[in-house]
Amino acid sequence: MRLPRRLVSQGTPNLIPLIDVVLMMVIFFLVATVFRVGPGLALDLPKSTTAANVTITEMRITIAGEDEIWLGRDRATLASLDTLLKDRLKGKDLKTLRVVVEGGRDAPYQSVVSVLDVLRQNKVTGVNLMTKLAGPAK
Repeated sequence: MRLPRRLVSQGTPNLIPLIDVVLMMVIFFLVATVFRVGPGLALDLPKSTTAANVTITEMRITIAGEDEIWLGRDRATLASLDTLLKDRLKGKDLKTLRVVVEGGRDAPYQSVVSVLDVLRQNKVTGVNLMTKLAGPAK
C-alpha cells in the first residue's frame, strides 16, 4: 500500500514588516542625531573647572586665528565682523540673545578681546566663552 506524500509548502518570507522596522530605525537615528552648527574647525579649547552647559545659543563666534573669525558659517575678519554682526542682530531682542565665543588655546588673546569689544559696541550682553570641562580643582 502506497501512502500519498505530504508536500511541504515552499514559504517565502514576508518582507513588508522588515521594511517597516528599517524605516522606523532610520527615522529614529535621524531624530536622535545632533548636528554641529559651527564651521567645523577643530579647536583645542582651554579647560575650566567651573564650566557649565549653555543650552540655547542663537549665535556662535569662532576665533581660529588672528584674522580668521567665523560668525556661524560665515567667515569674517575683525574689520568686517562689525557689519556682519549688525546684519545678524536686526530684529533680535538683545536682552535675551545668547552668544558663545569660542577660541582655541592658541587663539591670540587680543583677537578674543577685540571680538568682545565688537559685541559690547553692538549692545550684546549675553556672552559666554566656550571651554572644556576639566577635572575638579585640587
